[in-house]
Amino acid sequence: MTIIDTGVWTVDHEGHQHYYRAEARVVGEIEGDGQATITAGSTTTAVRFAGSGETLLLDTAALGTGDITQSGRIRTSPGAPGITVPIGETVVATDGTGKLHLHGVDGDLLDPSSASVTAADAVLAGCTDPAGSITTNVGVVIGCAEGALLAVVDRSSSEADPVPTFEAIPYPQAVAAADRATSFHARPGRPTVAAVAGTSGAWLLDTRERSWALLPTPAPLQLVTAVDDRDQHVVGLTTTGDLFVIDGATGAVTGTAAALVGAADLATGVQLEVDQNRAYLNTPGTRTVSEIDYGDGARIARTFTFDTAPAFLAETGR
Repeated sequence: MTIIDTGVWTVDHEGHQHYYRAEARVVGEIEGDGQATITAGSTTTAVRFAGSGETLLLDTAALGTGDITQSGRIRTSPGAPGITVPIGETVVATDGTGKLHLHGVDGDLLDPSSASVTAADAVLAGCTDPAGSITTNVGVVIGCAEGALLAVVDRSSSEADPVPTFEAIPYPQAVAAADRATSFHARPGRPTVAAVAGTSGAWLLDTRERSWALLPTPAPLQLVTAVDDRDQHVVGLTTTGDLFVIDGATGAVTGTAAALVGAADLATGVQLEVDQNRAYLNTPGTRTVSEIDYGDGARIARTFTFDTAPAFLAETGR
């Protein structure tokens, strides 16, 4: 796993923001067995290696200064599926059987005799087959077979390391395994997130209202993300490479960009990023990144061309 300092970042002071720029650079690398899944938190960043089942816990503040500092690790059975999600001063992780448990940022299990840990464990036990997570401005979401868990940290708590409060948000109806929400995407800092709902369309999860909505789409989706703006834009990429802009309130298609991505790129994987004005989609096969104005009928506003294939895409600094 390679850690890159992009050289552009923003500090949000609520009423205003400060923007900074420096030279991009490689900070360092971490070796592990198998595919790495990275989940960033305000205090801890978790790096889980699928082959070994080992998770390295990194100090997020240290990463911000360009230092790779390990605060702990969590070990599970090699090859076992699972997730590791940092939440405040704690980490929620699956064991070898797929059950969720609370850990400290050092990787150790929290004391189960604590009343707050006991309460959290009771809710965590109701989440089976956990998959996918995302942070919203309300709390942290973890996907479950039953729906989702929402974890909220009480910043006003007098405890030095408060245990999150977990709340179940069940699906509104029975959902087949193939139609579950297992990967969530949204514009950063918004309460509503989106996930592909099998071949049926998209799920919208409003973490503020604690509610799900199933949004049928004209074609099956490969990727979907919620802008969660005043017009409730939802942007999706179909399994045939077309891009749809959908009204999240009515389900109406408000814009289409046809054949943006070819079959080869869809098979190897592309990323779809959104901010408050634009969506960005990489196409490694044509060495391009498309900037899409989702508020103007999915108009292609700009196309960026590169000397090498943009295999990975992330938007930073905004």
